[in-house]
Amino acid sequence: MPHHRRTLGRAVLGPIVGLLLASSPAALADDVAPSAPPPADETWTEEEEAAPEAVVLKFVPSRFAYDGGVQLSYGFNPQFLGSPAWVGFGGRFAWGRTWTDHRLGFGAAISFEGPLGIQWTNVLELGVQWDYVHPKGLYLGASLGPALMLNADLKASSGYDLSFDAAPFVAFRIGWSQRFSLVARRFYIAVEPRLRIVDGQPAFLAALVFGSGRGI
Repeated sequence: MPHHRRTLGRAVLGPIVGLLLASSPAALADDVAPSAPPPADETWTEEEEAAPEAVVLKFVPSRFAYDGGVQLSYGFNPQFLGSPAWVGFGGRFAWGRTWTDHRLGFGAAISFEGPLGIQWTNVLELGVQWDYVHPKGLYLGASLGPALMLNADLKASSGYDLSFDAAPFVAFRIGWSQRFSLVARRFYIAVEPRLRIVDGQPAFLAALVFGSGRGI
């Protein structure tokens, strides 16, 4: 082969071999390079779960409601001549038809007033009762009816002198209460001024009443 042909072949093959050797590592690197991780925002969006909604107890008004409680009172008993004001204690119950925050029904209370064993009266009060509870908690109420009173007065020589009185009464209440609800128990506390007419004489009392109930 002539010398000029060998020189021409080397000049042509040299650049081609060099180009192949230079491109092979780059191609290999492209084949083995790991894929880029997804953006952080996209990964969080896929794994994020919606937070559960808070449980809220909704108010459901009742059609009827009842409650029971206790009372501590202080006042006069004019059926005992010269008797000072004295404390009393007892229990009470109420039931009625409700219209959302109003209730109209009846109430009953039994109490013992005066120094027990010496000079006291057993009182049963029956009356029409109205109650109202504001959504913010203000409690208002009123009662009207008769008070049936059995009086006992200890005498040194003859034992007890017993007497009976039927006295009309009216009472008002103001305090705090939960609403008349079908799904939750109701708690209330109030101050209750009360007026009785005993043997034609006014008898003033004040009571602290508290208790609980529920709607049906």
